[in-house]
Amino acid sequence: MIILFIIMMLSYNSFNVLDKEGISDFLTVFGDAFIWFLIINTASSTLFTILSYGMIIFGFSIAALFNSSNEIVFIISKLAICIIIFTYSFIPFISYYISIKTKSTISIYISRFLLIINLFSMFVMMFTMLTYESRPYNNRVVYIIYNIILSITIINLMFVRMDKKSNIFTKSMYLIVPIFAFLFDLLTITVSIYRIVNYGLTPNKLTLIILNIIFLVHLIIISINTIVSFKNREDNNPSNLLIDSKPNIFIYVYLLFSFIVCFIIPLLYI
Repeated sequence: MIILFIIMMLSYNSFNVLDKEGISDFLTVFGDAFIWFLIINTASSTLFTILSYGMIIFGFSIAALFNSSNEIVFIISKLAICIIIFTYSFIPFISYYISIKTKSTISIYISRFLLIINLFSMFVMMFTMLTYESRPYNNRVVYIIYNIILSITIINLMFVRMDKKSNIFTKSMYLIVPIFAFLFDLLTITVSIYRIVNYGLTPNKLTLIILNIIFLVHLIIISINTIVSFKNREDNNPSNLLIDSKPNIFIYVYLLFSFIVCFIIPLLYI
Protein backbone atom coordinates (compact mmCIF):
# COMPACT_ATOMS: atom_id res chain seq x y z
CA MET A 1 0.00 0.00 0.00
CA ILE A 2 2.81 2.42 0.86
CA ILE A 3 4.55 1.72 -2.46
CA LEU A 4 1.31 2.32 -4.39
CA PHE A 5 0.62 5.48 -2.36
CA ILE A 6 4.04 6.96 -3.15
CA ILE A 7 3.72 6.04 -6.84
CA MET A 8 0.41 7.97 -6.85
CA MET A 9 2.18 10.90 -5.17
CA LEU A 10 5.00 10.90 -7.74
CA SER A 11 2.46 10.78 -10.55
CA TYR A 12 0.63 13.75 -9.02
CA ASN A 13 3.93 15.69 -8.81
CA SER A 14 5.01 14.77 -12.37
CA PHE A 15 7.75 12.62 -10.78
CA ASN A 16 9.49 15.66 -9.32
CA VAL A 17 11.03 13.75 -6.41
CA LEU A 18 12.35 16.76 -4.43
CA ASP A 19 9.22 18.89 -4.71
CA LYS A 20 8.36 19.15 -0.99
CA GLU A 21 5.48 21.56 -1.65
CA GLY A 22 4.09 19.09 -4.19
CA ILE A 23 4.29 16.31 -1.60
CA SER A 24 2.40 18.46 0.90
CA ASP A 25 -0.22 19.38 -1.71
CA PHE A 26 -0.72 15.72 -2.59
CA LEU A 27 -1.15 14.79 1.07
CA THR A 28 -3.76 17.53 1.47
CA VAL A 29 -5.65 16.50 -1.67
CA PHE A 30 -5.50 12.84 -0.68
CA GLY A 31 -6.65 13.63 2.87
CA ASP A 32 -9.54 15.76 1.64
CA ALA A 33 -10.59 13.15 -0.93
CA PHE A 34 -10.51 10.49 1.79
CA ILE A 35 -12.66 12.62 4.10
CA TRP A 36 -15.18 13.27 1.31
CA PHE A 37 -15.14 9.53 0.61
CA LEU A 38 -16.07 8.84 4.24
CA ILE A 39 -18.83 11.48 4.15
CA ILE A 40 -20.37 10.24 0.90
CA ASN A 41 -20.00 6.59 1.85
CA THR A 42 -21.55 7.15 5.28
CA ALA A 43 -24.44 9.19 3.84
CA SER A 44 -25.17 6.68 1.07
CA SER A 45 -24.90 3.72 3.44
CA THR A 46 -27.29 5.40 5.86
CA LEU A 47 -29.74 6.11 3.04
CA PHE A 48 -29.49 2.52 1.80
CA THR A 49 -30.10 1.21 5.32
CA ILE A 50 -33.19 3.41 5.70
CA LEU A 51 -34.52 2.17 2.35
CA SER A 52 -33.85 -1.43 3.38
CA TYR A 53 -35.76 -0.98 6.62
CA GLY A 54 -38.54 0.67 4.64
CA MET A 55 -38.76 -2.37 2.39
CA ILE A 56 -38.96 -4.63 5.45
CA ILE A 57 -41.74 -2.49 6.93
CA PHE A 58 -43.73 -2.83 3.74
CA GLY A 59 -43.30 -6.59 3.78
CA PHE A 60 -40.35 -6.92 1.45
CA SER A 61 -36.77 -7.95 2.00
CA ILE A 62 -33.71 -8.63 -0.13
CA ALA A 63 -33.70 -12.27 0.95
CA ALA A 64 -37.34 -12.64 -0.06
CA LEU A 65 -36.65 -11.16 -3.46
CA PHE A 66 -33.76 -13.53 -4.08
CA ASN A 67 -35.84 -16.49 -2.96
CA SER A 68 -38.79 -15.50 -5.09
CA SER A 69 -40.13 -18.12 -7.45
CA ASN A 70 -40.75 -15.41 -10.04
CA GLU A 71 -37.69 -15.37 -12.31
CA ILE A 72 -38.26 -11.77 -13.44
CA VAL A 73 -38.40 -10.52 -9.83
CA PHE A 74 -35.20 -12.46 -9.07
CA ILE A 75 -33.34 -10.93 -12.06
CA ILE A 76 -34.53 -7.40 -11.28
CA SER A 77 -33.54 -7.66 -7.61
CA LYS A 78 -30.13 -9.07 -8.51
CA LEU A 79 -29.61 -6.33 -11.11
CA ALA A 80 -30.54 -3.66 -8.55
CA ILE A 81 -27.94 -4.98 -6.10
CA CYS A 82 -25.28 -5.06 -8.85
CA ILE A 83 -26.08 -1.46 -9.83
CA ILE A 84 -25.73 -0.33 -6.21
CA ILE A 85 -22.36 -2.08 -5.83
CA PHE A 86 -21.17 -0.70 -9.19
CA THR A 87 -22.25 2.82 -8.18
CA TYR A 88 -20.19 2.57 -4.98
CA SER A 89 -17.06 2.08 -7.10
CA PHE A 90 -17.40 5.68 -8.35
CA ILE A 91 -17.30 7.18 -4.85
CA PRO A 92 -13.47 7.56 -4.73
CA PHE A 93 -13.50 9.41 -8.07
CA ILE A 94 -16.43 11.61 -6.98
CA SER A 95 -14.61 12.37 -3.72
CA TYR A 96 -11.45 13.38 -5.57
CA TYR A 97 -13.47 15.58 -7.97
CA ILE A 98 -15.21 17.36 -5.07
CA SER A 99 -11.92 17.94 -3.22
CA ILE A 100 -10.32 19.42 -6.35
CA LYS A 101 -13.28 21.62 -7.28
CA THR A 102 -13.91 22.94 -3.77
CA LYS A 103 -10.17 23.31 -3.03
CA SER A 104 -11.00 22.35 0.53
CA THR A 105 -8.40 21.94 3.25
CA ILE A 106 -10.51 19.96 5.70
CA SER A 107 -7.78 17.40 6.23
CA ILE A 108 -5.37 20.05 7.52
CA TYR A 109 -7.75 21.20 10.25
CA ILE A 110 -8.76 17.67 11.18
CA SER A 111 -5.12 16.57 11.41
CA ARG A 112 -4.38 19.58 13.64
CA PHE A 113 -7.21 18.59 15.94
CA LEU A 114 -5.96 14.99 15.94
CA LEU A 115 -2.64 16.19 17.36
CA ILE A 116 -4.46 16.54 20.68
CA ILE A 117 -5.87 13.02 20.34
CA ASN A 118 -2.40 11.67 19.47
CA LEU A 119 -0.84 13.28 22.53
CA PHE A 120 -3.66 12.13 24.79
CA SER A 121 -3.49 8.55 23.45
CA MET A 122 0.25 8.29 24.07
CA PHE A 123 -0.15 9.82 27.52
CA VAL A 124 -2.87 7.31 28.44
CA MET A 125 -0.88 4.35 27.14
CA MET A 126 2.07 5.37 29.30
CA PHE A 127 -0.11 4.55 32.32
CA THR A 128 -0.21 0.90 31.23
CA MET A 129 3.27 0.66 32.73
CA LEU A 130 1.77 0.96 36.20
CA THR A 131 0.31 -2.55 36.24
CA TYR A 132 2.28 -5.69 35.41
CA GLU A 133 -0.50 -7.32 33.36
CA SER A 134 -0.91 -4.36 31.00
CA ARG A 135 2.76 -3.63 30.37
CA PRO A 136 3.78 -3.94 26.69
CA TYR A 137 6.80 -6.02 27.70
CA ASN A 138 4.52 -8.89 28.67
CA ASN A 139 1.22 -8.05 26.99
CA ARG A 140 1.32 -8.59 23.22
CA VAL A 141 -1.95 -6.71 22.61
CA VAL A 142 -0.69 -3.60 24.42
CA TYR A 143 2.56 -3.84 22.44
CA ILE A 144 0.59 -3.85 19.19
CA ILE A 145 -1.50 -0.89 20.37
CA TYR A 146 1.72 1.02 21.14
CA ASN A 147 2.89 0.55 17.56
CA ILE A 148 -0.51 1.44 16.09
CA ILE A 149 -0.69 4.70 18.07
CA LEU A 150 2.87 5.56 17.07
CA SER A 151 2.14 4.89 13.38
CA ILE A 152 -1.05 6.98 13.44
CA THR A 153 0.84 9.85 15.10
CA ILE A 154 3.55 9.82 12.43
CA ILE A 155 0.98 9.70 9.62
CA ASN A 156 -0.97 12.55 11.18
CA LEU A 157 2.15 14.72 11.52
CA MET A 158 2.65 14.42 7.76
CA PHE A 159 -0.88 15.68 7.06
CA VAL A 160 -0.81 18.64 9.49
CA ARG A 161 0.94 21.08 7.10
CA MET A 162 2.39 23.83 9.23
CA ASP A 163 3.35 25.82 6.13
CA LYS A 164 -0.20 27.18 6.35
CA LYS A 165 -1.29 29.82 8.87
CA SER A 166 -2.26 28.52 12.29
CA ASN A 167 -2.56 29.77 15.85
CA ILE A 168 0.14 29.53 18.48
CA PHE A 169 -1.61 26.61 20.20
CA THR A 170 -1.41 24.49 17.04
CA LYS A 171 2.25 25.37 16.56
CA SER A 172 2.95 24.45 20.17
CA MET A 173 1.21 21.11 19.72
CA TYR A 174 3.25 20.50 16.57
CA LEU A 175 6.38 20.95 18.68
CA ILE A 176 5.20 19.02 21.75
CA VAL A 177 3.71 15.98 19.98
CA PRO A 178 6.90 14.96 18.07
CA ILE A 179 9.01 15.33 21.22
CA PHE A 180 6.60 13.27 23.31
CA ALA A 181 6.25 10.76 20.45
CA PHE A 182 10.06 10.51 20.40
CA LEU A 183 10.04 9.43 24.06
CA PHE A 184 7.12 7.10 23.39
CA ASP A 185 9.04 5.61 20.46
CA LEU A 186 12.12 5.04 22.63
CA LEU A 187 9.94 3.11 25.04
CA THR A 188 8.49 1.06 22.18
CA ILE A 189 11.98 0.22 20.92
CA THR A 190 12.98 -1.06 24.36
CA VAL A 191 9.84 -3.22 24.34
CA SER A 192 10.76 -4.62 20.92
CA ILE A 193 14.29 -5.44 22.09
CA TYR A 194 12.95 -7.06 25.27
CA ARG A 195 10.49 -9.22 23.34
CA ILE A 196 13.15 -10.27 20.82
CA VAL A 197 15.58 -11.25 23.58
CA ASN A 198 12.98 -13.18 25.59
CA TYR A 199 10.67 -14.60 22.92
CA GLY A 200 12.92 -14.87 19.88
CA LEU A 201 13.28 -12.99 16.61
CA THR A 202 10.41 -13.16 14.10
CA PRO A 203 9.82 -11.29 10.81
CA ASN A 204 7.12 -9.18 12.48
CA LYS A 205 9.36 -8.16 15.38
CA LEU A 206 12.24 -7.38 13.02
CA THR A 207 9.94 -5.26 10.85
CA LEU A 208 8.56 -3.39 13.86
CA ILE A 209 11.92 -2.55 15.42
CA ILE A 210 13.28 -1.28 12.08
CA LEU A 211 10.13 0.79 11.62
CA ASN A 212 10.41 2.17 15.15
CA ILE A 213 13.99 3.27 14.46
CA ILE A 214 12.83 4.98 11.25
CA PHE A 215 10.05 6.69 13.22
CA LEU A 216 12.66 7.86 15.72
CA VAL A 217 14.78 9.50 13.01
CA HIS A 218 11.69 11.06 11.41
CA LEU A 219 10.54 12.52 14.74
CA ILE A 220 14.00 13.97 15.36
CA ILE A 221 13.94 15.65 11.93
CA ILE A 222 10.45 17.10 12.53
CA SER A 223 11.43 18.38 15.99
CA ILE A 224 14.69 19.97 14.81
CA ASN A 225 12.98 21.57 11.80
CA THR A 226 10.27 23.05 14.04
CA ILE A 227 12.75 24.35 16.64
CA VAL A 228 14.94 25.91 13.94
CA SER A 229 11.88 27.56 12.37
CA PHE A 230 10.95 29.08 15.73
CA LYS A 231 14.48 30.37 16.29
CA ASN A 232 14.89 31.82 12.80
CA ARG A 233 11.53 33.54 12.59
CA GLU A 234 11.69 37.14 11.34
CA ASP A 235 8.46 38.22 13.02
CA ASN A 236 8.27 38.34 16.81
CA ASN A 237 4.70 37.13 16.61
CA PRO A 238 4.79 33.27 16.63
CA SER A 239 1.29 33.15 15.10
CA ASN A 240 2.70 34.43 11.80
CA LEU A 241 5.36 31.73 11.69
CA LEU A 242 5.13 29.25 8.79
CA ILE A 243 7.04 26.03 9.41
CA ASP A 244 8.70 24.50 6.36
CA SER A 245 7.47 21.13 5.08
CA LYS A 246 10.98 19.74 4.39
CA PRO A 247 10.48 16.70 6.69
CA ASN A 248 7.92 15.33 4.20
CA ILE A 249 10.84 14.35 1.95
CA PHE A 250 11.41 11.60 4.52
CA ILE A 251 8.49 9.76 2.92
CA TYR A 252 10.95 8.14 0.50
CA VAL A 253 12.59 6.36 3.45
CA TYR A 254 9.24 4.62 4.00
CA LEU A 255 9.25 3.68 0.33
CA LEU A 256 12.67 2.05 0.75
CA PHE A 257 11.51 0.36 3.97
CA SER A 258 8.40 -1.02 2.24
CA PHE A 259 10.51 -2.38 -0.60
CA ILE A 260 12.83 -4.14 1.88
CA VAL A 261 9.91 -5.59 3.86
CA CYS A 262 8.11 -6.83 0.74
CA PHE A 263 11.04 -8.19 -1.26
CA ILE A 264 14.21 -8.51 0.86
CA ILE A 265 13.17 -9.75 4.32
CA PRO A 266 11.06 -12.68 2.94
CA LEU A 267 14.10 -13.88 0.97
CA LEU A 268 16.29 -13.75 4.10
CA TYR A 269 13.84 -15.90 6.04
CA ILE A 270 13.45 -18.38 3.19
